Amino acid sequence: MKTVILDTCTVTKGDVDLSALEQFGRTEYYDILSKEQIISVLGDADAVICNKSVIDRDVIEATNLKFIGVFATGYNNIDI
Repeated sequence: MKTVILDTCTVTKGDVDLSALEQFGRTEYYDILSKEQIISVLGDADAVICNKSVIDRDVIEATNLKFIGVFATGYNNIDI
C-alpha cells in the first residue's frame, strides 16, 4: 500500500513524528503542491492524508484512491 502525505509543512516543523504511518506500507511526504503535482504524486497511491490541499473531483477521478484522510477538523477541501 502506498500512502501520500500532503502539506507536511503545515502539520509539523519536525515536532510531530509521522513515521508511524510507515508501518502500513510505502509512505511519501510532500509539502504544498499544485493541483497538477498532486495528481502526479497520487497516480499510484492507495491513500492520501492532507491538511489544506484540495482533493476535488478532478483529483479523485485521476487517481485510484481508496482512502482520503484529513489532519484538520474540517473537510471543506475534500469533494465529498
